[in-house]
Amino acid sequence: HPNIRAFITHGGLLSITESIYSGVPMVIIPIFGDQKMNAEQAVLNGVAIKVPFQDFTGDNLANALNEILTNSSYSEAASKRSRILRDQPLKPMDKAIFWIEYVLRHQGATHLRSAALNLTWYQYYLLDVIAFVVFIIILGLYCSRLLFYYLFRSNKKQKLKVKDQ
Repeated sequence: HPNIRAFITHGGLLSITESIYSGVPMVIIPIFGDQKMNAEQAVLNGVAIKVPFQDFTGDNLANALNEILTNSSYSEAASKRSRILRDQPLKPMDKAIFWIEYVLRHQGATHLRSAALNLTWYQYYLLDVIAFVVFIIILGLYCSRLLFYYLFRSNKKQKLKVKDQ
C-alpha cells in the first residue's frame, strides 16, 4: 500500500523481499532460523533496524519505529534498493512467455529437466548412501571391538605370567 511508512516483521526472506520491493523501511524482530542473518543484512543495507527478540519491549519497539519514521536515510535506502530490485531486463509476464515458448520450441526442453527424475527409488531416497554410512559405522565398531579384545587379552596373559613367576 502506498501509505505504508514502516513494516514490522520477523525477518523472513519473503517479508524482507516484499518490503524492499515496495521501498518500505523495516523494524525486524528476528526469532529463529535465517531471520537473524536476514536482519543483519538489512541493517547493513540501511533499510532496517533490528530489535533482538531477547530485548523486545514496548519501549524498544517504539524507539525503533520512531527512528525509522523520523530518519529519512532509511526510506531513502529502501527506495534505492527498490529501484535496484525492480530494474529487470524483462517484465515478469514477458519472462514467463519466453520460457513457455522456449519449452514449446524445444519439444519439452528435456535438457532442463532435473537429473533427479532419472534416479532409481533407492537413490532418490538416499538408501544407498544410508546403507554405506551404516556399513562404515558397523565396520568401525567391529574394528574397535577387535582392538579392545586384543589389547585386554594381552594384558590378561601378562598378568597370568606375572602370577606364575
